[in-house]
Amino acid sequence: MKTITTLFLLPLTVILSCTSRPKILAQKVSFGIYETVRSARVPSELIDSLKKHDVTIDPDPQSPVTGYLRMKDSANARLDLSSDSVSIVRSAYPVSNENYYYLLVAVNTQPSITQKDIKKTLSRGNSIEIHFNLEGARKWANLTKKNTGLMLAFVINERIYDLPMIAGQIKSGMAKINRLPDEKTASELSDAINAGIPE
Repeated sequence: MKTITTLFLLPLTVILSCTSRPKILAQKVSFGIYETVRSARVPSELIDSLKKHDVTIDPDPQSPVTGYLRMKDSANARLDLSSDSVSIVRSAYPVSNENYYYLLVAVNTQPSITQKDIKKTLSRGNSIEIHFNLEGARKWANLTKKNTGLMLAFVINERIYDLPMIAGQIKSGMAKINRLPDEKTASELSDAINAGIPE
C-alpha cells in the first residue's frame, strides 16, 4: 500500500487513467476546487464507515488520502460520507498500476472555487485549461498561496479528476486539470463545465 501512496505524493500528482471512463453528461456538471484535509482531522465516525465498506485505510495521518476502495467493492459502497466540515471523495479512475483501487480523499465540505469563479475552460489535448474571472483569479491566487506544499482536489460530479501538489502561489488566473485519459474526455468535460458557468 505504501507504493500506491507514494504515487500520489509526488509534485503535480494526477489521477491515473484506465480503460473504464465515468459517464460524462452531455449537459452541465457540478465543479469545484476543494482544499484537502489531513487524515488526522477526519472524524472517527467517517473512518469507521469506511472500514465497514472494506476500505483499506491509509496509515499516514498527515496525508489527505484516507484510504483505498477496491474496484470490485465500489458498485455496492455508499460513499456519500461527510460531516459538518469534511467529506470523503472518490477518484474518478482507479489509481493503482493494476487499476485495482479507487483513491479516497478527505476534503472540506464546501469548495473554495466553483463554476461561478470561471470565465471559460478550454480542452488542450488530454488536459483542460481553466481560465478564471477576476474574482476567481483572486481566489485562486489566495488558495494556492495558502496551500503551498499541499494538495488541492479538482472535483467534477463528486469525483476527483486531479489532485495536484501546489508548488507555490499561482497568479496567472489559470489552472489545469492534467492527464485525463484522452482528448475526448477532456473535450466533453470542458464543454460540460462551460455549460454550467452562470451567465
